[in-house]
Amino acid sequence: VIAMSDFLAEASIRTGSSPLLFDDPVNSLDYRRLEYIVERLHQLSSLHQVVIFTHNIWFATALLAKFDKDPDGCTYYSVERDRDGRVGLVTRGNHPRWDTVSELTKRINENVNNAGSTTGETRQALIESTYSRIRSWCEVVTEQELLQGVAQRYKPNVMMTALPKIKPDRLAQATEVIFRIFEKACRITEAHSQPLETLGIQATLEDLKNDWNEAKEARNAYKA
Repeated sequence: VIAMSDFLAEASIRTGSSPLLFDDPVNSLDYRRLEYIVERLHQLSSLHQVVIFTHNIWFATALLAKFDKDPDGCTYYSVERDRDGRVGLVTRGNHPRWDTVSELTKRINENVNNAGSTTGETRQALIESTYSRIRSWCEVVTEQELLQGVAQRYKPNVMMTALPKIKPDRLAQATEVIFRIFEKACRITEAHSQPLETLGIQATLEDLKNDWNEAKEARNAYKA
C-alpha cells in the first residue's frame, strides 16, 4: 500500500504524459482500499494513458463503472483460450462479465438453431446446455432489467437512484414466467443433481423453443 501510494503520488506530479502500466495493483487489498485505488487511477487517466492488467473482476468492474458516462474513455479487453485450449486470445469487449442479456440471448439462439439441425444424444446435450444458459439469462434479466441494477453481484454498493425505474405494475407477471422457467432450467441443467422421479424425463426441442419464446415475451412485456 505504501509503495502504491508513493508511485501514485509521483505519477500525479510528473509533467510528462507518458503511459502508466499497472499489473494487478490491488492484490491482497481489502475492497475499501480497492475503491480508493480505482478513484486515483480514474483521476490519472485524464492526464496519462493508463494500462491495467488484472484478474480481479470486482476491480475491473469498479474501474469500468467510472466510465459509464464516458464509454470512449476506457477500452476493455479479455484474454481467453482459443479453440485448442491455449491461453492468449485477446478479445475486445464491453465488460468482464460476458453474461450480459444480449450476449446470452445470442448464444441461446445459436444453440436452439444448432439443436434443430442435429438428432439423438447430440441434440439432447445441446438442449440441456441451452437450458443452462437460459438459467443464467433469467438471473441476468432479473438483476439488470427487472430490478434495474439496483443491487448487482459485482458492485459493492446499492444503486438507490435506479430504484424508481423498477416497474411494480409489470414485475409480478414477469416474475411468474421467468421464475417458472428458471426452476425448470435448474432441473434440466447438468449443474444440479436431479430427483430420481425426473431422471427419465427429458426436455424436447419443442419444449426448449416454447420456454425460450415465453421467457423473451415476458421480458419484452416488462420493458415495453
